[in-house]
Amino acid sequence: MVRFPFKRTGRKPWQKTTLELSKDQLDNGDFDTINSAGFVIPDDMIIVDVDNHDNTNGTDSLKKLSEHYKYDLTANAAVITNTASGGLHLYYKKNKEHLELPIANSLKGFAGVEFKSLKRQVVIPESKNTRIKTT
Repeated sequence: MVRFPFKRTGRKPWQKTTLELSKDQLDNGDFDTINSAGFVIPDDMIIVDVDNHDNTNGTDSLKKLSEHYKYDLTANAAVITNTASGGLHLYYKKNKEHLELPIANSLKGFAGVEFKSLKRQVVIPESKNTRIKTT
């Protein structure tokens, strides 16, 4: 898995090139002031990013989305983590036959819910985000 630290000011990678950092590199002191990190999503994973900031209530949209498609996204997630903005990341594993299918970034009418997959990045749990006001 490709993982990398973010700059203190947001969700941009610490370096211009995303690279695999070893524990020794992370422990060398260069990253002592970093309070946020992320990873590049592998091809066999989908993450539903539920945002609750900037007057957006993704939690309500997630509930409406689940009701609309009669599929409980929360109950069927393999892993659920809380985000720094008060939202959620719901992790799902793709079936092998669906690895190359395109994934829409969002669906109209469900503000605050994003679908992230293949080579996109996501913030890992326990990261801090001071630039977002939560609802």
